[in-house]
Amino acid sequence: MNATRRQNCQGREDQCSVPGRTGCSARTVVDVHSGGAAAGPPDRQDVTVTTPALRRIAAWCLDWLIISAYAAALVPLGLLLNGSVALAPAGWNAVSFAALVLPATLWLTVWEAGGRAATPGKRVLRLAVRRGDDPPGWRRSLVRNALKVALPWELGHTAAYTLAASPTSPVAEAVGMACGIGACLVAVGYVVALFVGSGRTPYDRVAGTSVGAARPSGVDVGR
Repeated sequence: MNATRRQNCQGREDQCSVPGRTGCSARTVVDVHSGGAAAGPPDRQDVTVTTPALRRIAAWCLDWLIISAYAAALVPLGLLLNGSVALAPAGWNAVSFAALVLPATLWLTVWEAGGRAATPGKRVLRLAVRRGDDPPGWRRSLVRNALKVALPWELGHTAAYTLAASPTSPVAEAVGMACGIGACLVAVGYVVALFVGSGRTPYDRVAGTSVGAARPSGVDVGR
């Protein structure tokens, strides 16, 4: 009997001596968006789940750098028009929409409607936009970026051009303030949504899309 007990103990010690394992307990780390998991014994499993919220914010910052470079290239044109053309605030707002907001929105749409369904920032952070298991397509990508980018950006532009006009009527001032507050609420709401519940943003829900970590095989786990 003693010999049998010694053999059982020796067997457990051999199992615990596997390189990279300390003791007889193991930690299972699961990334629901990359599909990776390390197997552990059934008596103890500590599960760590990662979310792509911060990666999505980082990806957007990278995309915004590219858009900002394009906006900077438009500054000479804006100075030229400002010195030679007299426009009302609504006119300048329309010009900025046509020259900046619309091209940026379409640029993001083209990237996300492609086969890899990801903007340059998302590609760097290994993220992708999906409609189920497929790319979102043009229509859903356009709806997604119109709500994500064009809506808060245009609200902000409307507020800036309206409030910068002199003189400003009480009605125009109220409209400008409302647009400014609306732009801030929309932007903050989008960011907060990334960290609440499933992390699916309002513009993804409306467009019927989701964002997940792109796997090397090209299959994404959406959220």
